[in-house]
Amino acid sequence: MDLSSYVDNVTLTATNDHVGTHADIEYLHELTTEIKYLDTPVFEAMAHWIKAVKQEDRTVFVLGNGGSYANAGHLALHLRQVGVRVVDLLSDVSHLTALSNDGDYSTAPRTRLSLEARCKDLLIVLSGSGESANVLLALAAANRMDMGTIGLLGFGGGTAKKMCDLSLVLPSKSYGVIEDCHSVALHILSRLVKD
Repeated sequence: MDLSSYVDNVTLTATNDHVGTHADIEYLHELTTEIKYLDTPVFEAMAHWIKAVKQEDRTVFVLGNGGSYANAGHLALHLRQVGVRVVDLLSDVSHLTALSNDGDYSTAPRTRLSLEARCKDLLIVLSGSGESANVLLALAAANRMDMGTIGLLGFGGGTAKKMCDLSLVLPSKSYGVIEDCHSVALHILSRLVKD
């Protein structure tokens, strides 16, 4: 059974059995609709790129805010488990507060990239809206430094989509649905990198 058929079956079963409240069913329906966008060869291209970065002894940098920050940290953990060198741009509070104090929060990831990243490293951003100032500034810096850029994005991609070399874009405008789909995506990506 392919992913789309499975998702349709889960949605139909939940609806027919009257599981949960109307809000629950509505959320599950939206989630299963968006998950269909994850059935894509983009994952293979992303995994291939991450494997190449690993083989070339380069670094993957990850960035996200809020729920996307949690997903970025989760992705970093999984990639480290398979031997990829990863830096989570917001996880070190001392770096974050020092750089934010010297500039502001939106410039902290960009500044850290300029201090630590090299040409041909890889920046992976996770963003619900694709419009967060710190994400856009980091992408602009990565592009100037000739780094690769990957985006896991919602809201149709926003401005970030145009700044990424490769992106997985969800049309949803629901942060919860986007973050849940990104969580599924990072697990798929981690498995592909491991294989």
